[in-house]
Amino acid sequence: KVILPGTGDVLELQAGCYEYDYKPDQDYRTPFSKKSTLFRLEKNEKAMSILKENVPALAEMAEQKDPEWCFYTLEELSGMHFINYDPAKLQKSMEEISRIRL
Repeated sequence: KVILPGTGDVLELQAGCYEYDYKPDQDYRTPFSKKSTLFRLEKNEKAMSILKENVPALAEMAEQKDPEWCFYTLEELSGMHFINYDPAKLQKSMEEISRIRL
């Protein structure tokens, strides 16, 4: 018995190979991760809201679109301890941003 997520379809299958194409009822893609740059995040309202709440210094860098900073990833920025931010809040932001769906 196979239940396809997001469709409600239940299939009884015999042994063998099967291919079933379907469109789920929600989008499962998560476009952001700790490898996302400030440049990419700046274009997403949800991501910027998370940054502004938790690490305003990084949100400001993203909004300024300064090429010196915009092409660093969140992971790279997490190792730059000379920037004024709370490492725990940056970690929380990375986790929340990674859960954003399209």
